[in-house]
Amino acid sequence: MNLRFQGTEGLISILVPTRNRPKNVKRLISSALTTADYPSRVEFVFYVDEDDSSFDINFRNTKIIVVRGPRIWISLAFNILYTNSNGEIIMYGADDIVFRTKGWDSFVRNSFNNIEDKICLVYANDGVQQSQEIARHGFIHRRWFNVTGTAFPALRGMPIDLWCTEIARLLNRVVFLDKVVIEHIHFRQGKKAKLDQTYLDAIASARSWSYSETYRKLTYEMRVDRILLGEVMNPSPQIEKNYRIGEALSRNINVLNFFQLDRRKVKSLQNYEIIRYLFFKVPKKLFKKLSIQKIGSRN
Repeated sequence: MNLRFQGTEGLISILVPTRNRPKNVKRLISSALTTADYPSRVEFVFYVDEDDSSFDINFRNTKIIVVRGPRIWISLAFNILYTNSNGEIIMYGADDIVFRTKGWDSFVRNSFNNIEDKICLVYANDGVQQSQEIARHGFIHRRWFNVTGTAFPALRGMPIDLWCTEIARLLNRVVFLDKVVIEHIHFRQGKKAKLDQTYLDAIASARSWSYSETYRKLTYEMRVDRILLGEVMNPSPQIEKNYRIGEALSRNINVLNFFQLDRRKVKSLQNYEIIRYLFFKVPKKLFKKLSIQKIGSRN
C-alpha cells in the first residue's frame, strides 16, 4: 500500500484525456519516447470517452494505460487518470503537445531530485508567447497529491494549470525549464492545428459556464492546499501578508489551547476574516470556559 502511494521510483506518468485525435496521440507518444533518455521509465495514461471508436493505439514495449468511461469534465478525467497511474512524477498533459528536447525526462527528474521534500511544480517551455507565466502542462511529484489528499479540483473543467501554478507560486516552488521545449500545438497559438470538434466543444462549454467565477469561489480551497503543503516543506514558505494574523496566532499554543481554537482553521482565514472570527467566537468560548470553571469551583 505504501509503495502504491509513493509511485514507482523514477517513473513519469503522462496523463492525457483525449477525444477523436488518434494522430495527435501517436505523435505525442512517439515524440516523448524518441527524445527521452529513459523511454522505459515513461508511462502514458489516457482517458478515452466510451463513444470514441477512433482510439486504436499500439506501441510495442511501451507502458500505456487506457481508461474508458462516459464523457466527463476534463478536470475529473485527470483525477481518474491519476488514480490509475503508477509514476512517482505526474504530468498533466494533453494530446496536442509534442516533446522537442532530447533528455526532457532527465531535466524533470533532476529538478525534483534537487528538492528534498519534493513539493514543487516543474514545467517546460511550451513554445507559446509568455510561456513562463503559467504551467500549462506541468509535472508534480506524487507526494504533492498525497499531502493535499486529492489531485485536481474537479469542478466543471476547472483550469488545473492555473490552479497548480498559483499554489506553487504562493509556496515559491516553481521550476521553469526554459531550455526544455514541450510544444503546445494549439490552434489559438498560430500553430498547425485544425479547429476540430474537440476544440469547438471546449469553446462552447467555456461560454456556457463561467470558469472564472467558479475559480474565484475556490479561494478558500486553494488556501487549504497551501497550508497542507507548507506543513511538510523545509524551509517553510514565506507568510503571505493577507494571512499574517492567523499565522501568528496559529503558532501561539497557549492562546490556541485557552480559547480552544483550531490551528489550521486559524491559518486558513485572511486578516479581516480572523478579526471577525475572534470577535464572535472567542467571547463565546471564553464565557463557556469561565462558566465551567465557576461551576467546578462551587462543587
